[in-house]
Amino acid sequence: MSRGSGKKFILAIKSPGISPHELFNQIRSAEHCFLLESGMPHGNLSRYSIMGANPFFTLKGKGGSAGAPLHALKTFFNKYREAETIPGIPYNGGAVGFLGYNLNSTLEEKVKPFHPDRPVLPDLYFMFMDSGAVFDHINDSLFIFALPIVSAKRAEEKFDALKAAYEKALSLKSCLKAENLKTKKMSGKGIVRKKYLTDKKDYLASIKKAKKYISAGDIYEVNLSHRMEIECSKKPWDVYLSLRAGDPTPFAAYMKFGKLTIVSASPERFLSLRGDNLETRPIKGTMPRGKTIAQDKRLSEKLGSSVKNRAENIMIVDLSRNDIGRVCDFGSVKAEKLMEIEGYSRVFQMVSTISGKLSKGKDAFDCIRACFPGGSMTGTPKIRAMQIIEELEPVRRGIYSGSLGYISFNGDMDLNIIIRTLVFWRGKAYLQVGGAIVADSNPEKEYMETMYKAESLLEALK
Repeated sequence: MSRGSGKKFILAIKSPGISPHELFNQIRSAEHCFLLESGMPHGNLSRYSIMGANPFFTLKGKGGSAGAPLHALKTFFNKYREAETIPGIPYNGGAVGFLGYNLNSTLEEKVKPFHPDRPVLPDLYFMFMDSGAVFDHINDSLFIFALPIVSAKRAEEKFDALKAAYEKALSLKSCLKAENLKTKKMSGKGIVRKKYLTDKKDYLASIKKAKKYISAGDIYEVNLSHRMEIECSKKPWDVYLSLRAGDPTPFAAYMKFGKLTIVSASPERFLSLRGDNLETRPIKGTMPRGKTIAQDKRLSEKLGSSVKNRAENIMIVDLSRNDIGRVCDFGSVKAEKLMEIEGYSRVFQMVSTISGKLSKGKDAFDCIRACFPGGSMTGTPKIRAMQIIEELEPVRRGIYSGSLGYISFNGDMDLNIIIRTLVFWRGKAYLQVGGAIVADSNPEKEYMETMYKAESLLEALK
């Protein structure tokens, strides 16, 4: 262990003896807090769990002139961009929060809102963190840190508070164990009432309209979604625990912004920036899992050989290559993995990985501006697809299909795509699901695919 390295406070613990949930349980009562983690077997995509509470500043934005919310985020972030950082871990304090899909209309002037927000939430909301805890699961270690961004006194107080939380979690280890999540008694009675803001008939009609746009040559593919509004008495943290146990995914998150809480079990990475290496992992192609090993094998192979799903995936790969190519060195962008099949609790997904070398003078915010929102959630051509989404979906998407994660003060970034996600606001949970529509899409099958995606979320709410 070491305490105090120059102006930084750092506690490095080998074999910490507690889980991320056990530590987070000690700090989650804060008005603003977050947990970013993976429920997958520990590997490159699931090496770290990151958490924090009580930011020194919060920033939120809604609408405004071209690029205004993102520009405000970058301007404030850059005040601390040169702050001392901690080598060896990806997150060194920074901006943690979300970029809602509706931010697209502030980044692209050709995309105009057609319909109202429901509910009305920020397009962007970030906590600025000067302390935190990072679990390294591969090295079985825990880092607790605090930076003197505001003052040395605050840094020491934040460090001492996190250390005390760790010591309490260690002493109360039996209060929350990951292996007991399924049997732990949860709060509330679950779903009280569920309302479809777009009923099945209207969703099928929107698919047919989208196919007319495809036939007319406006677009090749578009992602269409629909939303459920759910009255639920179960607490968001308990929903997260249920979801985490029942549907482990590589880019999960629990974020609390006062009365607004986001519970995410996203399988998809939007953007990762490590030094000058930029990566995106779009998902296109879904198949429900089977009930036996033999069925799983058959369905996985069926997804991998599906002409429709492969075409969807390749179109988004091309779009993603073009997006990151705007901020990467010429010739450096490549598809490292194409159309790999990944298995989750309820579905198989087809995933590709594209990377490039970030051009000199570019930063995380340039990457966001070039690529947001993720092409897997829009379609192609991107701008026209977004215009059609605004027309055909009866309410604006809000947070859904945007991105959440962190931008570290060392310049690194990791953001997911906000899918398989519940947004809790004023006693209701909002669940949105969608799918890619192409020329040969079968409306009924497309609707059923969206409901497969909703299954684990609805189960977690019960």
